[in-house]
Amino acid sequence: MKKEDLQTPLNPSIQNQGDMSFSRDASKIIDSDGFRKPRYMGYVLQMTSTLFICFQLLFAKFIFQRNPDMTVTHLLAYRQFISVTVYSFAIGKNYKKVLIQSITRQVMPLLVLRIGCGIGYQLAIFFSARYLPLVYVGLCQNLGPLFTAVLSFFILKLALSRLNIVVLMVSLVGVFLIITGSSKADAQVVMEGDSFLTTVVPYLTLVLFPVFDSIIFIASSLIKQVPSLAISFYYALSMLIVFSFVTMVNTGTFFSLFATFEAMDFILLLGTGFVSASIGFMFQRAIQYEEPAKLSLVDFFQSVFQFLFDIIIFQSTFNGQQIWGMCIVFGINGVKWGLGIRDNFFKKKADKEEIKE
Repeated sequence: MKKEDLQTPLNPSIQNQGDMSFSRDASKIIDSDGFRKPRYMGYVLQMTSTLFICFQLLFAKFIFQRNPDMTVTHLLAYRQFISVTVYSFAIGKNYKKVLIQSITRQVMPLLVLRIGCGIGYQLAIFFSARYLPLVYVGLCQNLGPLFTAVLSFFILKLALSRLNIVVLMVSLVGVFLIITGSSKADAQVVMEGDSFLTTVVPYLTLVLFPVFDSIIFIASSLIKQVPSLAISFYYALSMLIVFSFVTMVNTGTFFSLFATFEAMDFILLLGTGFVSASIGFMFQRAIQYEEPAKLSLVDFFQSVFQFLFDIIIFQSTFNGQQIWGMCIVFGINGVKWGLGIRDNFFKKKADKEEIKE
């Protein structure tokens, strides 16, 4: 990644058309809709980010199993400390341009909203990951595209095409088959006593997933002119401050858990931090390439990936219904991407050959 790429204006629609500070070469990297070129990179980044989220949940599950005394806020604070460190090295000497000059009064409210929903989302997802099967987490996360599509239509005035609507609905059916076909889901639930905190709250947090997810997508899209590293850094720093404070208030301890850590625990923790930093940056960069409602459709793959992890790592059983569900998700998205590859590569090449003739 080039250093100057961190300060590149990404949304011509909000730029002053008479402002000569806007690069004359902007059209080479930004299309008429205000998105980066090529648009397919948004899907590549979002798919990679989705896979990394699954790894992050997997690392978290292992850490909680190895350290029963660790709370969700402990893990979030440790993870964000690593993420802030990674972002700081990535920003380097450009910190003034990236972290100060790029943040204007116009984007401040949306940045605060994006960070606030991000904190709530992470707290909900890790709390659920501790007490519920990962496949449950994946299911509720995949309800996000529905909310994102609705908010995108009313706020951004961007409607999904008929093909994307079909992909959305059919993928939901596939995910539903995967989840309802799980015969060992109840056996995997980790209940630590019968307290309200472990029996009711985890299910309540599942309801918040699609709400937080959709708001994050929309808010990120509205401030995509801000450098990706700036948003990621402030988000990670805010989470570090909030969850460090919550951890100290609730437990009175912070670093004392390290005394019981083994080498594998530190490796898992470092892995979680680096993966978290990668997810934050890739998500923000993907928003710069494509519309939020379209990118949110990629989230359907998380249930498939998470289900495969449950089978391979936790020896969960699976049946024909779940296989059909995975085939539906991969199949309908494969058709969509196949059509996209045809239109963006083969069709363009054919048009160029016709022009030459």
